[in-house]
Amino acid sequence: MTEPSIDPTGVTAWIPASPDFVQDCPDEARLGDGSCSPRTAQWFERYDTFFAQPETQAAVQPRADCDTLAEDLWDIRQLGQGWMQPLDWPDVGGPEHLGAALWDGVSMGWLMDSLPARDLNVFVLDEVERTTASGVPFRQLSLVLRDRFAGDVPAVLLLPEGPGPFPGVVVLPGHAEDAEFHIDNRYGARFPERGMALLAVSFRAYQQGDTVQGPHPDSEAAQRFLCQGMNLMTMRAYEAALGLRALRAHDLVSADRVGVLGHSGGSSAAHLLLWRPEIDVQAWVLDNRPAHFDVDLMDPDDPDTVTVDCGVHETLDAATELTADVCMLPEEWGRAVERVPYAYAPDAVRLDWVDSCATWPWEPAEEPGPDDPNAADWFLPFFEQRLAAASP
Repeated sequence: MTEPSIDPTGVTAWIPASPDFVQDCPDEARLGDGSCSPRTAQWFERYDTFFAQPETQAAVQPRADCDTLAEDLWDIRQLGQGWMQPLDWPDVGGPEHLGAALWDGVSMGWLMDSLPARDLNVFVLDEVERTTASGVPFRQLSLVLRDRFAGDVPAVLLLPEGPGPFPGVVVLPGHAEDAEFHIDNRYGARFPERGMALLAVSFRAYQQGDTVQGPHPDSEAAQRFLCQGMNLMTMRAYEAALGLRALRAHDLVSADRVGVLGHSGGSSAAHLLLWRPEIDVQAWVLDNRPAHFDVDLMDPDDPDTVTVDCGVHETLDAATELTADVCMLPEEWGRAVERVPYAYAPDAVRLDWVDSCATWPWEPAEEPGPDDPNAADWFLPFFEQRLAAASP
């Protein structure tokens, strides 16, 4: 008997959630009805699903200094130095190999390499009709992206009115923000207003509820990854890749007209996808350079309150300048990258003396309010032009 062939391409299925749908999240994040709050799940999720997989256990590189890791990192920061000498292009095999070097350096390259062969279920929890400030109607869908390694990733999809197919943009919010916050406070509704779909991912354990009296979820999760030789921001980039895959599979979205918008920590995560050639996204808007070494004290008088940012890892830190140098992206990849002021501040000042794509070209500026009419002009025309140009 001939063995049946195995299709190496996973299926992305959009599924209406049943009334008794239960998310994969810890007991302390559950609601009384047995379901789970996406907003609360961000605070408590510790990525148990990821670390329980045999592939993960085979890839980990446990650190001997885990017990003193936070204090050691604080000492390094105080000395103003990194873990390693900065990497140069020959060290990573050139720009075309930087993405693989970054992911392999954190022992997580296998996670992205094997993504196309896995199934992804996108559960639709609810759908509501909304209207933009200018009176344009659109639909808002609450989602859960369920993946074998990432577990349940909350997300929100905005769809314009009409038959489509629409261009689409995946939004990666900044720290302490979830999808709903970003949509309501950073001009998300302007996308369906301009005929574009938007999918915003809610990263988990994303510096929510951090006080000196309680746990710092981002730091706790980041240290767990580091103790296994891995990196939390890379996991966030993987979750972003799930969002891209989900958006492309929607029947109202044009799969060849998709962009990425990264804000703050989401912009740093976007850089980890930007350098992977198989991520076929033509339009990228970034409002922050990669930030791969950030250690701080929540309480300046208490050394036990050291916090570690999700980007911290030896390899990422050593390759920060390479990752930031978007001018070195291979031309054949067809990447168009727009670097905009942080939080899309309209009054930001460009540094005319900056001549390197690895140097951030904007002066810091005060963040605009959510109703600022000009802030979205930093990215909407760029996406309209680039994604329309990619249409057949």
